[in-house]
Amino acid sequence: MLISADLVRAFATAPWHLIAASLLGGGGIGETIALISAIAGDLAEPREQVSFIGTAYFCSALGMIVGPSAASVLLLFTGIRTLLYISFFARLSLVFYILFFVKEPKRRRATGISYKGSIRSLLKKRDMIGGISMMIFLFAAISISNTFVPVFARRGLLLSDSQVASISTFRSLAILLFRFFSNEILGRIRYKKLIMSMLAATSLAIFAIPYSLDYPTLSAFSFALGLCFGSLNLMGAVVTSTVADESNRGVAQAVNSLASASGQVAPVIMAPIAETQGISSVFSIGALLPIFGILFVAGLMTRSLGNSNTLKLGNDTNFGESNAG
Repeated sequence: MLISADLVRAFATAPWHLIAASLLGGGGIGETIALISAIAGDLAEPREQVSFIGTAYFCSALGMIVGPSAASVLLLFTGIRTLLYISFFARLSLVFYILFFVKEPKRRRATGISYKGSIRSLLKKRDMIGGISMMIFLFAAISISNTFVPVFARRGLLLSDSQVASISTFRSLAILLFRFFSNEILGRIRYKKLIMSMLAATSLAIFAIPYSLDYPTLSAFSFALGLCFGSLNLMGAVVTSTVADESNRGVAQAVNSLASASGQVAPVIMAPIAETQGISSVFSIGALLPIFGILFVAGLMTRSLGNSNTLKLGNDTNFGESNAG
């Protein structure tokens, strides 16, 4: 799906081509992230899952820095379409490498699993519902920011294409920094407290974006937003993997990815508002969304999630129900 998206972008001649490419790319990214988290939960022992998932997400954050950084430099010498060609052939090379050189590890197999039954079991767990709610509002807010920050940068601050591209580098750097220290942070702070704090910081960062006066200020707010997103996106995967057991962990990560994808429709809803009310109003609305996430997390997620006992019980099928009280 990702290769197909790159191919469509590289040869796009109409706006709807880019929309189709975004649908394909979004589906490919969502599937890849879900698979990585499920594989991490399947292969790692309960006490190692946080470290395993954190390492995987750290590598993804590293790629998000290398890509925009290289693009911002290359844009000084070439055009956007050339970058799309490069992206296509780079991803195609990666696929060939995986097909011919990467061997799939042995994994534990669970039999007699009902997909619908797994979903019903997961949705009975308060921590799972809290995590899903957090991901919906997080990705809605972040999608609004990622969509309209470049528009604001060009129209409001009159930044160049290279400067606009480099803004995402600062955001990715913040994501990388959190994930680099994630093991230390997650070992000291309970998940619920960390999630609520980062959601509040996300709200403040998004609200402040339209008040940026220049390129450094906007970059600083983007860095802060990246720090929040890096922590919360990782927390969503960790909570999902911890709450689920071996038999339904893949289904749990699929539900988590579906929640993330549902939040990403927000920019489509916000586009008419941006045209009629101005971009600042869109950021104000986006800043409200993490607050709803805080309310759901506060009401549903258990306080004990994230301590040593929780990690020890990570593969207990009744984990969510036992903590529901």
